[in-house]
Amino acid sequence: MFAMASVRITLILFLALALGSLIFFFFYLHGQPNLLAFSAASAACQFRVTSPPGSHSNPFLGDLRSLPFAWNLLGLGWTAGFAPAPAQYLHIALFVKKWPFRSSSPGGLERHAFVLHTLLARRGHTIHVFSTTASSEMDSAHNKARPEAEADIREWANKGLFLHLFPRPDGSGKMDIDAAWEEFVRLNSTRPFDIVHSESVALPPDRAKSVGPSTVVSWHGISYEIIYSDIIRDLTRAPGEVRAPDLLKSLSERTFRVAEEVKFFPSYAHHVATSDHVGDVLQNIYQIGAENVHIILNGVDERQFRPDPAAGARFRTILGLSGANQQQLVLGAAGRLVK
Repeated sequence: MFAMASVRITLILFLALALGSLIFFFFYLHGQPNLLAFSAASAACQFRVTSPPGSHSNPFLGDLRSLPFAWNLLGLGWTAGFAPAPAQYLHIALFVKKWPFRSSSPGGLERHAFVLHTLLARRGHTIHVFSTTASSEMDSAHNKARPEAEADIREWANKGLFLHLFPRPDGSGKMDIDAAWEEFVRLNSTRPFDIVHSESVALPPDRAKSVGPSTVVSWHGISYEIIYSDIIRDLTRAPGEVRAPDLLKSLSERTFRVAEEVKFFPSYAHHVATSDHVGDVLQNIYQIGAENVHIILNGVDERQFRPDPAAGARFRTILGLSGANQQQLVLGAAGRLVK
């Protein structure tokens, strides 16, 4: 049972549990403990732990900020493919650098924004997206979406997701944040948003801060993690091969970027990591206190990713892993590789 004074915690749990590809979320609180319902009274909650590590088999009762394991292990009473209706329907604003249409091939950032917020709209929440899209989806002569994209926009609006596109007039494909912000302020003045989500810091920090404690900021990767890719690239150099100038530049710049992030990240009140490893990085490298780091693992859309033994058997046959080799383990990954 939830024992929280604010329904916003339901959205935050849903944001992170429903589906995600982010490294972690951040929350602005500005000293007000109401965004995550983290007041002394409301943070004391009772959940049943469903499949905890070690010997955690009893219901958890206590302050969620001190939960010693991932929030996913809390029994919310949901079953596969079913979640109860929200206790309150929320008005949500999303700022994202690019919004994908069905005819495009989105990357991880765009796919996360699309799947998460269309799912929230299907749950009954009202979503306003402030973004732009690929130049191939725009009618440059009239600075609006092409007819096929307009059909998608109308369909999403019928489902509670309203798309506001603000491409820069210079044709760069980037969002005109000034125009987007002006429209956000107008809409917010008529019906204030309950949650403002800045996906991958699409909304500049100064404006996100001005929104107040309803702001959720997500980061699609941190410099400390990205350095790993540069190191692997260096390790795969052939003997005698000279380091590429761009690799040298990248390693140098990213090291300083880590230092900048270490200084900047404490500006956020709470950090939600999507893995135990990232949680450790936030605490040990970025020096964030344990009471401000919370673990919520990425979710999986079970309507799209589900067991299919027949398809699995056909795929193993193609790989030559049937018959005597059928005991060999096959690991799969959904996504795309980008250098």
